[in-house]
Amino acid sequence: MLTNAVAKMRSMLLEMEKDLGLAELSEAQRDVLYAITLLSAKEGIANIEDIQAHELTQFISRPTLFRALTVLSEKKIIQRIGTERSGKYQVI
Repeated sequence: MLTNAVAKMRSMLLEMEKDLGLAELSEAQRDVLYAITLLSAKEGIANIEDIQAHELTQFISRPTLFRALTVLSEKKIIQRIGTERSGKYQVI
């Protein structure tokens, strides 16, 4: 059954997140990190407009998204590229 397969995949993802130390992040923080990872795979960086519009983050409120960026930056998981107003990020 499809539900069983999805449940197994979700369980495997949770184990992988634990192994990588990502389980301590909130769901919003993980989704922002995943969006930046996917977006920066193309050009090396992800800009804020693309992060906000990404399917993983499009329903995260603007304040929550910026709090997630702050936490991820403080934990040295991502870094801002350029000036404070550039709105570009990459995974460290």
